[in-house]
Amino acid sequence: MKQFSNYRLGKRLLIWILAVSSVTTTAFTAIAFWLDYVSEMSVLDQTLHGIQTSTIPSLEESLYNLDQEMVQTIGKGVLGISAIQEITITHSTGEVAFAEGKENPSDRFFAQFRVQNEFPLYFGEPKEKIGLATVVVSKGAIYKRLIDKALVFFLTQGLKTIIVSTLILIIFYLLVTRHLNRISDYIQSYSRDRDSSSPPLSLERSEKYQDELSLLVSELNHSNKISQELESIKLENLRLEIQKVKMQSSFDAAKVIQQATFERPPPLEYVKINSLYLPAENVGGDWYSYFYDEKNRNFFTFIGDVTGHGLPSAMITAVVAGAIKLAMNYLSRLQSLTCKDVLELLAQELNRVVYYYSQVTSRYMTMAFVGFNIETGEGYYLNAGHRPVLVHDHDMVHSLLIPGDPLGRVPNGTFGQREFRLSPGDYLFLFTDGLIENHINTNLAIKSRFIRRILTNPDFDQTSETFCKLVTERFGSSNIDDDICLLFIQWVKELPSQKAA
Repeated sequence: MKQFSNYRLGKRLLIWILAVSSVTTTAFTAIAFWLDYVSEMSVLDQTLHGIQTSTIPSLEESLYNLDQEMVQTIGKGVLGISAIQEITITHSTGEVAFAEGKENPSDRFFAQFRVQNEFPLYFGEPKEKIGLATVVVSKGAIYKRLIDKALVFFLTQGLKTIIVSTLILIIFYLLVTRHLNRISDYIQSYSRDRDSSSPPLSLERSEKYQDELSLLVSELNHSNKISQELESIKLENLRLEIQKVKMQSSFDAAKVIQQATFERPPPLEYVKINSLYLPAENVGGDWYSYFYDEKNRNFFTFIGDVTGHGLPSAMITAVVAGAIKLAMNYLSRLQSLTCKDVLELLAQELNRVVYYYSQVTSRYMTMAFVGFNIETGEGYYLNAGHRPVLVHDHDMVHSLLIPGDPLGRVPNGTFGQREFRLSPGDYLFLFTDGLIENHINTNLAIKSRFIRRILTNPDFDQTSETFCKLVTERFGSSNIDDDICLLFIQWVKELPSQKAA
């Protein structure tokens, strides 16, 4: 513990107590001494007035009767008064009838405060001056008494002030200063170490005392608790930031992998393709792909949507994309398989794959399967719970929609199927439900009737480019709720009759 003499607050408190006490004592002492001085001077005036009214008449009579003994008696009586230093009584002829004084040590220091008072002596009718009484009064005794009293007063008051101030300082140290130093040491230690395991601040006194120090300790402990919580939050934020960087790295890698699952359109002279993909996150559950069976001259396209979005959905699409690629490579080597045969076999196999993963992820997948022969335009459509495929056919727009089970919902799904035929210049529009179900802003929503009106335009390039641009402008810079995937496919082969014409 620090030495008591090192407590600066205690020193300042002692100095202020002494200063205030001294000033207060001096002020009140000055007032008291002034009142004493006024009282002493009043007594002196009363004494002189008493001499004037009581003693002088007797002295006048004795002096007139030449009663020397009585004159001396009266003179000594006046001289016996403490404030009277000298008295001289003379006849009118100048003869001294009585003259006497007394020694007073204080006169050596207060000689300048001697005052001479003359009392003319008269007797008879009419009044006749018979002499003069001269009385010398000294105020030195009064001043000496006041000074002595002041010295005693200041000594006693000073000693009392020092004793009381010291006791106050000790009491203040016991009640306040030592606790403040305990608080100061605790704060310095906490600021230096910042150990969250440190016990809370407590004072060495009974808990029954509830005062400002108790409130200060409570607030400090509360503040330290908040500081520790903020430090924990800061560390947790740092950990989360590191985890976020790692996750972002994983997402970036997943994005690269997912982009690899989007097959590039094959270079076909009879098929034109335009597409758009906007994920709700870095990666998403929407997906599309193409496959061209060169041996059988069949073109296939697939568009799917895994429930939800984000990395889990993207992993399902990656599995499905790989399964489709393997299956199509195998099926394309088989002879005499129609589009219908290929899509039915593929849908059943994909349903088993997605069903297997849905048991763990609780996610399933909708998908539209489309295949057509690029020589004849004859095609086949299989629906696994997906949105309809819209067809632009001779300036008209109609939909291919046969209800079916989503992939992975049940072990042996039933899928909607139908045949269709394309004419040269007809085109297909495939999309996922994010196009019409994003609710970020009702003003940005795209309605089915609007889509059909856009698709009435027979110009494939203008329609596909304009629509993709529109969707990008509306949703590309927004935090969309669901992935958006668009796919335009046109059959552009000319029939022999058209060539002849």
